[in-house]
Amino acid sequence: METWRIFCFCGCAGTPSGGKLAYMWEDERETILRKGSVVITVSVLPGRSKTQARGVLTDGTVKIEVAAQPEKGKANDKLSEYLADAFSVPVAHVRILSGAHGRKKQIKITL
Repeated sequence: METWRIFCFCGCAGTPSGGKLAYMWEDERETILRKGSVVITVSVLPGRSKTQARGVLTDGTVKIEVAAQPEKGKANDKLSEYLADAFSVPVAHVRILSGAHGRKKQIKITL
């Protein structure tokens, strides 16, 4: 099992970035590029005022607030757009593997 170190550049830790969140992997970046994809676990908090990451839980789950209601897939669409932007990939490269109708999701991002 690989350990992923996630760094948040959203301004929440005093890092200026204009409020934009991007997740970057340090040493593992080469592994991601070599394998071509990564699977992350996210905990989604829908119906918030803006879409943003709120931190990483002790089990490695990334907690993300989503500015969309959990109806007719709107929150999932917003989450996919957000992650695609954060990883600089097309939205079509972000796929929900499990948890499409729940708050905890397994997301596969193909680079």
